[in-house]
Amino acid sequence: MFADDAADAAQVRPLLPGEPGSALLVTGRPRHLGLDGAHVVDVRPLPPGEGVELLAGIVGRDRVARERTAAEAIAAACDGFPLALRIAGARLAARPAWPLSHLAELLDGPGRLDQMVAGDTAVRAHIEHAYAGLDERTRRAFRILSLAGPHPFAPWVAGALLDTPDASAVLAELVDGCLLIASGVDRFGQPRHRMHDLLREFAAERLRGDPDTEPALERLIVAWLELVDAADERAPRDPYFPAPARFRRCAVVDPDLVGRLVAADPAAWIDSEMANLRTIVEVACVAGRHRLATGIVMRLAAHSHLHRKHFEVEYLWRLVARAATDAGDAETAAYARFRCAAVLAGDRGRPAEAVPMVDEAAEVFERTGDHRDLSRVLSLRAFCRQALDRPEDAVRDAERGLELAELTGERHAQLSSLRVLGLALGKLGDHERAVASAERALAIGRELGEPAYQGIVLDSLVRIYAAAGRHDPIPALCAEGVALNRSIGNVLGVAYFQEQWGYAHQELGEHEQAVARLRLALDLFASQRETDPVPACRERLELSLRALREPEGARA
Repeated sequence: MFADDAADAAQVRPLLPGEPGSALLVTGRPRHLGLDGAHVVDVRPLPPGEGVELLAGIVGRDRVARERTAAEAIAAACDGFPLALRIAGARLAARPAWPLSHLAELLDGPGRLDQMVAGDTAVRAHIEHAYAGLDERTRRAFRILSLAGPHPFAPWVAGALLDTPDASAVLAELVDGCLLIASGVDRFGQPRHRMHDLLREFAAERLRGDPDTEPALERLIVAWLELVDAADERAPRDPYFPAPARFRRCAVVDPDLVGRLVAADPAAWIDSEMANLRTIVEVACVAGRHRLATGIVMRLAAHSHLHRKHFEVEYLWRLVARAATDAGDAETAAYARFRCAAVLAGDRGRPAEAVPMVDEAAEVFERTGDHRDLSRVLSLRAFCRQALDRPEDAVRDAERGLELAELTGERHAQLSSLRVLGLALGKLGDHERAVASAERALAIGRELGEPAYQGIVLDSLVRIYAAAGRHDPIPALCAEGVALNRSIGNVLGVAYFQEQWGYAHQELGEHEQAVARLRLALDLFASQRETDPVPACRERLELSLRALREPEGARA
């Protein structure tokens, strides 16, 4: 016997078979009906491939094969919800002239629930029935949890949104009512939950105008900011910026939570939460909290640099810049574009694309008298200009940036200006002043004691010495650079120093040492999937191998 959509045990008990050999199959929203001996099977969202297969079974395989991409988009919009897929299939089956892409467009974005209707069957009505069966406390939690976003979230997220130290009971109620999905346990031993996309859209509709929305959202954004600040404080710096100011007292997050989640391995925590961090920045920007979003992205920058997530942080800075511009906040928009330009020029090797953003930021900081950020912007513009073979312009920017950095007492900005000044002077052939500038920058880096600051200056000093034809000091500088980068787990940094070390040995006629260093560099580049330096490194390796094959007299 089959009983569909049972609300409670009372509806089912009269139907239970009394004799062996019989069975009752029951479907319903509650996960536990309290029936002895019942075997519970969760019907979970279908994976994307199975969703497309279900759609193909309704509208025809040939039709789906002709528009596979559109079929996948429809399945994604239904988020694996079988009822939604069945309704989408029914609509398409009733309209054989419709291309699948038309329905995919209708289901793209908010308002999907309005489209998921076929005859007297509607996804919204199905959800409303389940929602109506909740008490008011659980309804409120369901509505507010829609703010958690589309990805699996930890219990502390629910606690921050609901303003409670323990949300486990209400989470369990929503899971039992099939209004929340239990998504397993994360690497920290926390149960994870996710709200189905269509349920989240329904809950968000009910949340509009709710006075609890703004305080809940504020708590959530601040909680993410406090946790990412704790992670950033425990992580190595990136070479381009000093550390942001720290929170000495958390307003939302319990210090014990920081210890459990972040303290042991901050990089692993950031990696595990990157999708949620991206979402909260997007949410903050839409909600007019772009300054809080700026704080989060600032604290992701060092991790993103070290772990080469350059595209991610570039996207987030562009997002903040747009939100600040839309809000009329010129200074925050300028700062975000400046930070985005630093990623483009320093990490992605695209200085020409960075220059317009740097120019715009320089104009804003000049107008507002923000000498601290102006000194850093001028240093970045100097870096871009020397990379674009405009060393005279670079020298002017670096010298002014240095003057402002000395005026404001910003030691990191002084380091940056001196380093870039050295690179620009080296391109002008003024090697003595170039070396002196870079050595002053290195002295500041050692004073500050941050490996990333010292490492980037050492790299520049090595290149300045190489351009000057002074190869003797380079091996010792490279050895120091290798040790510094190993201390912070920067494998790519180690690879670049091994490469420069090999080049120095080659120029000094020490080909056996050059071969060893260059081979090691190539192995490290391969391990990091870094391709740009590989052709030149291989070419130089071949030069040393050929030199070793030649007779000693011919080499001389």
